[in-house]
Amino acid sequence: TWSEWADVSKRLKIAFHSSNGSFANYFPLAHNNPHIPIILIMENNGRFLKKNNCYGAFKDSNTVGALQFYVDFFKSGLAPKNMNLVSNIYQGFQTGFFSMFISGPWDVNEIRQRVPALQNKWGTAPMPRGKRCVSIAGGASLVIFKSSKRKPEAWKLIEFLSRPETQTEFFKLTRDLPAVREAWSDSMIESDPQIKAFRQQLEYVQSTPKIAEWEQIASKMQEYLEKVIYEKITLRKAASGLDHDVDLILEKRRWLLSHSLLMSPF
Repeated sequence: TWSEWADVSKRLKIAFHSSNGSFANYFPLAHNNPHIPIILIMENNGRFLKKNNCYGAFKDSNTVGALQFYVDFFKSGLAPKNMNLVSNIYQGFQTGFFSMFISGPWDVNEIRQRVPALQNKWGTAPMPRGKRCVSIAGGASLVIFKSSKRKPEAWKLIEFLSRPETQTEFFKLTRDLPAVREAWSDSMIESDPQIKAFRQQLEYVQSTPKIAEWEQIASKMQEYLEKVIYEKITLRKAASGLDHDVDLILEKRRWLLSHSLLMSPF
């Protein structure tokens, strides 16, 4: 749970890191990497947007609560504010500069290859549970262009890539998680101790708002959160400022919807 996560972070800080200035957690602060606060908002039943995804909803009490939980890790010295201290996350993990970080399955193989000294000394787990246990649904899509002149051939390729045996082989080559459930029964995948947590988490995932402006909004959110973390503004002011900026970003969307020029199933 969130409370257990915070508690174990404090105990790690006291037990292992107080003498060398290390941290329990590593949360990257970058405008193009806001996935952690996004996940926390989802887990706390918070909202990003409202009114048909046309206005910001960052002043929502659950959203603010999630962001406060995130910011408190920095304020309590449980996560580093200075990103210059972490030039390489794998080295930082190996040396114990931080004990935990949130990432995806791509880092399983990276850790195995880059820091073999940690073999059998680390593990993975699903996201700690807030009001619910959830993470971001990511990945890629296989599509056929509407204007394609080779649709039958393209469809055959998609069918081939979607076969369980193909997905299994692709996992062995790249460590990308299979999208087909049947592929997970392969003994190599099923017995992998560091992959099991990702299989568990895949049962509890949520996508981000499906609007063209989402990347701008996510980047803006991290921009405001950095100001809070560095104590330049309060979280309350950040939420208000974020709603204001997001409303401006979504102005075109509101206009298109009001003129029935944008189809929206949301």
